[in-house]
Amino acid sequence: MTSSMGEEIKLTNGIISSKTGFKGDISSYQVSAPVQPGNSGGPLFDKNGNLIGIVSAKHSLAENASYAVKVSYLKSLIELLPQSINQSTLNTLSGKGLTEQVKIASNYTYLIVINDKGNSYRSSNNNTTPKKSSTSEQNAEIYYQKAQELWENRDHKGALEQINLSIDASPNYAGSYYFRGFIYLYGIRNYEKAVDDFTKSIQMQSDFEEAYFFRGMAFHDLEKNIEAMKDFTKVISMNKENTDAYFMRALIKSNMNDKQGAISDYDEIIKREKSAEPSVYDMATVYNNKAYCLVELDKSNEALPFVNKALDLEKSLWYIWDTRGEIYYKLAQYNEAIKDMNKAIGIEEHDNSFYIRGLARIKLGQNESGCKDLSKAGELGEIKAYDAMKQHCK
Repeated sequence: MTSSMGEEIKLTNGIISSKTGFKGDISSYQVSAPVQPGNSGGPLFDKNGNLIGIVSAKHSLAENASYAVKVSYLKSLIELLPQSINQSTLNTLSGKGLTEQVKIASNYTYLIVINDKGNSYRSSNNNTTPKKSSTSEQNAEIYYQKAQELWENRDHKGALEQINLSIDASPNYAGSYYFRGFIYLYGIRNYEKAVDDFTKSIQMQSDFEEAYFFRGMAFHDLEKNIEAMKDFTKVISMNKENTDAYFMRALIKSNMNDKQGAISDYDEIIKREKSAEPSVYDMATVYNNKAYCLVELDKSNEALPFVNKALDLEKSLWYIWDTRGEIYYKLAQYNEAIKDMNKAIGIEEHDNSFYIRGLARIKLGQNESGCKDLSKAGELGEIKAYDAMKQHCK
């Protein structure tokens, strides 16, 4: 994965989870340190700098389950070689700080790149599938970069054509399927195909946090709430600082009438307000949404400080004024409710704003203007407005 992660030495840490490897293999350790494709052959050290294993594999269906062949077995393998290998027993890392240990170990750790210097495709006499060479990988990279350029220039169809060519040239890179899924999700708006591509990238890289997140977004657009909820929960289990996942999960919980669960997720975001770098929400909306969940739990007094906080942060969003207007109505502060609904309607007209303003005006004896508001709310799709009109607008 050097095309995206570079060639610099990488250090990860963890613990030995088990003294046996896959299916109880006694020649390997199971370790919790994350392993990526291409990490095989990397050295595994203990805290004192002793080489204890060589990374060999990861479990594709389990989190934080990687494997390393034990040094004792590697020594036996070396002894079987026809030539004699001089193995130093001096530990030059012991007693040194981690930074110094890494600096020394880096001098003996190499990136091995295997190149097929033959033609792009080799044919054979038995009609087998042609073998793709490094030229094909280079072409895949060129197509990928072109797809990125076209995406940045908002040429979504062109980007899709180029990423398809990249995948044809090199079909084993999870990032390409992820990028194509992203194009389908936000460019082409084909959510089913987006789900398919994000799923493919997850199958190839089981710890692909972003693929889980955007598959959840695609499921959300398909109104498949349970599937979306599972993906956002998975993201949170992988990264508890991903506030975007908390926000999306809160929206789904609220839609499924789990208001208290949604509030809990909004609280997780609020706890991380100073450190979060959101991409799908703003904090004014978080405070507003928490307030509205409290309203729906008949806790309008508790909701008021949160919607006020939302308005302190942002005054240009109609739905925040609408939320506070409804809170004032439920608190029997009808004049304040009308003022806030006036603000909301002045920004953008929505059925609830007219509905609540109509009810507030009727409460103040302004039946004519109140009934006009209810009629407008009905035109915009608020079915409850017609029930109110039957009661108040003779």
